[in-house]
Amino acid sequence: MHARAFSLRRGDPKRILVTWESGRRNKHVYFDGEEILFDRDGTTISLPDGVKLQIKFNSLGLLQVHRQNRPLAGSADDPVVRIPVAGMTAIFIGVILFFSSFFGLVDPSYYARVSEVSTPVANTLIVVYIVAGIVVLGCGILVMLRIKHALWLAIAIYTIDMLVGLLGVIDSKGSLESVVGFFFHLGAIYLMVRGLEGFETLQAEEAEAILAQQRSTINLGSFPSPSDGV
Repeated sequence: MHARAFSLRRGDPKRILVTWESGRRNKHVYFDGEEILFDRDGTTISLPDGVKLQIKFNSLGLLQVHRQNRPLAGSADDPVVRIPVAGMTAIFIGVILFFSSFFGLVDPSYYARVSEVSTPVANTLIVVYIVAGIVVLGCGILVMLRIKHALWLAIAIYTIDMLVGLLGVIDSKGSLESVVGFFFHLGAIYLMVRGLEGFETLQAEEAEAILAQQRSTINLGSFPSPSDGV
């Protein structure tokens, strides 16, 4: 038996429980402990307040739960889950940039031969890439803490590195190593860019929460206070 719990709004208590057996069979949904039956389509349920949820599995067998066509927090297609993926990608890239250049400090002349540049230029590149690696690594950690600007910085640095690598692809006339490196850059940048959608989702939810609170305050203010008399 498998089970996943969800909240109607991010950060709220998890009141929705979905259970199913292997093979995606015998799916059941509970709201505050009470089972809610599916509608005729087999994917939609109606909560006591009339809100409808769409519950289904995607092609990979991952559970998706939508409220008014928007994924709930923790749903397989929740954009916010892309933020930690983007952060881990940046951390991984930072480690690669740092250590690939750090080893060049041991033998700068070898690094110069591999990079096909003079030793003074190689020394400069080593320092630049070590600093870049540290910065991207730090950005990855900050992204895990949900700091959006850090993700933009990591994307910018690695995009510049990709463009430099593209020059290498052109110069080497499409050698296998340079082509693989270029597509590796593209894949990593793609994963980090997807994290931006997660930040946009968080910002939209925060704006909606503030608006809902303001409406609640206005509604409370519309009622006469006891001192006004009746």
